[in-house]
Amino acid sequence: MLSLFLSIILLIFIIPLIMQGLFNLYLTLYGWESPERIKNARAPAKTYLPQAGFSVLLPVYHEEAVIGETLRKLNELRYPKKLIELIVIARSHDTETIKAVKESVIKNNIKQAKLLIYEGDTPGKPPQLNAGLKAARKNIITIFDAEDDVSPDLFMTINTIFIKHKPDIIQSGVQLMDYNAHWYSLLNVLEYFFWFRSSMHFFARIGAMPLGGNTVFFKRRQLNKVGGWDESLLTEDADIGIRLSARDKKTHVLYDSSLVTKEETPPTTMEFVKQRTRWVQGFLQIIKKGEWKNLPRDAQMKLILYVLGAPVFQAFVITLTPILIALGYFIDAPTYISLLSFSPLAILVSLFGAQLVGLHEFSKEQKLDIKWWWYIYLIVSFPPYQILLGISSARATLRHFQGSINWEKTKHTGGHRQKTSSPAIKAGIEPA
Repeated sequence: MLSLFLSIILLIFIIPLIMQGLFNLYLTLYGWESPERIKNARAPAKTYLPQAGFSVLLPVYHEEAVIGETLRKLNELRYPKKLIELIVIARSHDTETIKAVKESVIKNNIKQAKLLIYEGDTPGKPPQLNAGLKAARKNIITIFDAEDDVSPDLFMTINTIFIKHKPDIIQSGVQLMDYNAHWYSLLNVLEYFFWFRSSMHFFARIGAMPLGGNTVFFKRRQLNKVGGWDESLLTEDADIGIRLSARDKKTHVLYDSSLVTKEETPPTTMEFVKQRTRWVQGFLQIIKKGEWKNLPRDAQMKLILYVLGAPVFQAFVITLTPILIALGYFIDAPTYISLLSFSPLAILVSLFGAQLVGLHEFSKEQKLDIKWWWYIYLIVSFPPYQILLGISSARATLRHFQGSINWEKTKHTGGHRQKTSSPAIKAGIEPA
């Protein structure tokens, strides 16, 4: 009788674990499902003449180590300067960052930069973004973080996509680059690779977009219509994507290895945990807020709930999988239930195999000479990385229910930066 009861409990837990694992595997590989999908994700072969004007929002806080170089590189965009305004939004007491901005503007002769001083007390990035939105004058709003390395050809491509495909929003790829910086960096890099290279394209197809925090391009009038970013949230980026999706705004996802915005992994393990805690806690805030209920189709709502709840569920999975395997082995359960108890492990192995292939693809696309031993290192670091994700999710859940919503900012050191610049796109220019 006890074996039957435990078998039923085992089955109840196993089925959702299998479903979640298979869907996660599908999202990981979605971008490679067909050659046409890979082709459509890339930049157009030819670019149109510049038409769009861009207001670039750069919210900064204690970024004196990196913002100067970021401004210099943005000043080198291969796009007419008269069509770009760089709006740096700093807090009034952040004197070191303000000084670094002014020095870079003078040193690099940046004519189109504006320094906006935010005087408010609301912490975090959203209020600075809203201040920048009010000051913006161009028709396209985009956001970059203070440490971002932006491809000089990105804006020409974005201009072309807006003209050619007429989307409401464009989400371009973001890629962490310093895979060899810390023990967790390699898997963190691959997370970004699969998210922007694959999963985002599925979200766009369904029409439910938890947008990224930077390298996303909006039409200014649409942002104004929804009132800008929600200043009460820790993940304002995902929230505004959901709100715009609920208004049937279409997103075009661009992933071209030569155009990705390059960033760095968090500088310490604790910084990683804090960053991931902020994301997961922000997702829980969005679930509670309930804007996702305004999505017009059930498939969209289910997808958003899955994305927002997945980190907490995955932490639960990591804890539960060894227990389920042990139960399947020791209790006198029917054969099919015992076999099913090993299914989550089989799916985990498949996901791990995808990580190995992803490392090869990432190194090939970014022209990196990643030695064979990094594949061994991936095997070794995979289990503790999953534990680290679980710890972050548990911490986020605890903070959420305690009501702790202070903004834990991620430090930036510029460790991802290289001396070589991004390759130019060898493409012709044709009129729109």
